[in-house]
Amino acid sequence: MANVVDGIRTPVMQRPAGAAITDTDDETTYAEFWKSCDRFAGAIRDREYTQGDRIAVWLPDGRDLLVTAVGTLRNGGTIVLLPAHYDGETVVDVLEGTGTTALVTTADRVASNLSRLTSSSLRLLVTTDGEATVGLGFEKLLDNDGLYSSGSRTGIEVIKRGPDAVAMLAYPATVDGDPFSVTYTHGAITRTMLGVGKLLESTGSPRTQLGVLPLSHPTGFVLDALATLLAGGEYEVTRRWDVERVQSRLEERSIDRLYLTSGMDTELLADGGSIEPTETTVGIVHTVHDGRPKSLENGDEWDVFRLFSSPMTGVTHVRGPDEDRTLGQPLPGVDTRVVDTVTETDAFEPVAAGERGTLAVSGPTVPTPVDDTQLANEWTYRADGKRWLRTGLEVRVEDGRHYLTDTESPPTSP
Repeated sequence: MANVVDGIRTPVMQRPAGAAITDTDDETTYAEFWKSCDRFAGAIRDREYTQGDRIAVWLPDGRDLLVTAVGTLRNGGTIVLLPAHYDGETVVDVLEGTGTTALVTTADRVASNLSRLTSSSLRLLVTTDGEATVGLGFEKLLDNDGLYSSGSRTGIEVIKRGPDAVAMLAYPATVDGDPFSVTYTHGAITRTMLGVGKLLESTGSPRTQLGVLPLSHPTGFVLDALATLLAGGEYEVTRRWDVERVQSRLEERSIDRLYLTSGMDTELLADGGSIEPTETTVGIVHTVHDGRPKSLENGDEWDVFRLFSSPMTGVTHVRGPDEDRTLGQPLPGVDTRVVDTVTETDAFEPVAAGERGTLAVSGPTVPTPVDDTQLANEWTYRADGKRWLRTGLEVRVEDGRHYLTDTESPPTSP
């Protein structure tokens, strides 16, 4: 298995003039996008960032974030994907805690956090908008001959990485007020994209994806953007959730796929929105809160797929439009077991069929928490030679299927 972004070379060669990213109606073709990624990779390689080195991304959604992320991966590096809402103090804490010495962000964020950033251990500070009074401007950084300079054969090279090499550090939640981070390997990202695509009955043909999930969240980056680019489709950036803009884009354009959170689908319905199922495949991403997903009743009038996730595990199950009250199918390679709910002991005993318990998962698509101590013993354990994570999701097992249950006093998921 190669570097996770290696597959983007195929649409670059097959449809170089095709739209890869649409950002505020500004179109970037596959050839332009790949060239920018090549130059970003070349720039950080020139500054002695190599395989496994971490590049932090603290940007609003858009083309520059995707160029930075894919360019970092193309060079064999690791993305540190920082949520856009983080403040400067939190960002510096993450940089210091992870040993990250390169940051790509906006000029206004540098200006408002100048003393914190300049007193950190950063070796490379890049700003993507405005005049770079501190650090290096993004366009100037990209002014180079690429990863292999003028001696490159075709300009499409990618640094090889194995499936167990870390591709991304992400921060999908907080635990006791502190950032909770997980690592995704190249193999985990690839398997997640392939697994979700298979369960969503994707043909793999180019599609138009309206990206409304934040790119700083692993689900938004992996399933919304990266999977679209690998399939040769067009990813349209929305930058921020705006129900009126989303509704207008659905009316103006032929959108093939749209991922929503359970809160977003509620807003679309409240706004009188409608989506034709024959035109748009809708995936609603349900994150576990208080032991069960929220808003499962919404979207029944759409031909929707429901993706179940937790901050610790990412997406583990996909439920099709014709299924009801179950979690649907686990992603290929995801092992599941239902164990006793969180107690004073660390027994983690499997429950009997028909009994309520907490779903635990293991497998190659499940990310690894950077600091297991944040989860405490009731959330992670080892059994049968595997590392298991509780999802916090209350289910019962009947006939080999996981059914959702109501919860009287559920544990609180990070």
